Amino acid sequence: MAAGMIFHTRDLDRWIDRCHPLSKLALLLVYCIAVNIASPVYALVLSLALAAACTVRRIPLAQYVHDGPVFAVLAVFIMASELLQGSGIFISTVETLRFAMSLLASLAFIDCTSIDDLASALGRLLHPVLGRHACSFASAVQLTLSMIPMIFDTAMNISQARKARGASFLRHPVRSTGELTVSLVSQLLDGVSDRADALIARSYDPYRLQNVQGPGAGDIPLLAILAAITGGLLWTSGL
Repeated sequence: MAAGMIFHTRDLDRWIDRCHPLSKLALLLVYCIAVNIASPVYALVLSLALAAACTVRRIPLAQYVHDGPVFAVLAVFIMASELLQGSGIFISTVETLRFAMSLLASLAFIDCTSIDDLASALGRLLHPVLGRHACSFASAVQLTLSMIPMIFDTAMNISQARKARGASFLRHPVRSTGELTVSLVSQLLDGVSDRADALIARSYDPYRLQNVQGPGAGDIPLLAILAAITGGLLWTSGL
């Protein structure tokens, strides 16, 4: 069955794809912090800016919603919680938007950043301080992040197979949840075992320092955007 799009990298060979992974990671962290602590007006500005960037890149938002309905449920839960606390419709919408934009920024980051390149860059960055342990840490990050799309793909494939056999979650929610959980865990364990065998066959060494190209001139616009977000946050905060 076809894999979903969520938490997968698309190499479109554009400017943002060629930027250094750590520059994109720094921008992601600054954006998420800014959108969550900014004033409601500036949070809306940041949300519109991210929406425009995703439109230019043609991020498959509809496919993301289809592949990850749990995030839509979380957004509704956040909205309902804020309303129950008497925050008002505007503040409730802003708080929900903060969550949605943080999630969208993370998905956009993964869309244009290879997990392998990110892990290699982290290992290279930390190696002068942590030595060979930096490589081990980078390998753990790489393997952990690579598991995320596997989980979503496996869950989607199981769900599609159950629908093809006429299974209905609404008719038997408890039994369906149990069967889905057992199937998901079983297939994930098989997938992890296969991945471990593949790594052993390739003589994988978690302590080996990977070669990675350093930041270049193409990262300058990215760092300028980071500085603009930080400056806008300080300005709107009155600091």
